Amino acid sequence: MIRAIVAAKSSIVCEGLRGVLAGTAVQVLGATTSPPEAAELARTLSPDVAFLGLHMAELQRFATVQAIRRASPATAVIVVSLEGDAESLLEALGQGASCYLCCDISAQSLVLAAEAAVQGFVLANRTALRGSLAGRTPSA
Repeated sequence: MIRAIVAAKSSIVCEGLRGVLAGTAVQVLGATTSPPEAAELARTLSPDVAFLGLHMAELQRFATVQAIRRASPATAVIVVSLEGDAESLLEALGQGASCYLCCDISAQSLVLAAEAAVQGFVLANRTALRGSLAGRTPSA
């Protein structure tokens, strides 16, 4: 069982993620809409992963990602976004997130991402990458 916390700017997103993960191999230990509380949950619960809504992650240039990683260095942070954009994806990964996922994925994919993050993999799903790479051309 993968132990997780959920943090997002709105309670509906927290409850949605909690609901999607219910009955899977991911046990949600706690959820919050407060960045400081997200770091505190990580410190006190030492989850394997933290699912973090993009809008909370982006507060103060991804300070919440950094705060969770400082509070619980072994916790992998998975940023969940409505859409992929290069700046957010690169910033999230650069600040210590393990995964950057768009919301168009299944519960099974969330679980697979959590499993990958726990094993040390860094990943982004196809929609996030497509959004990030849109309009870019390969260098010659």
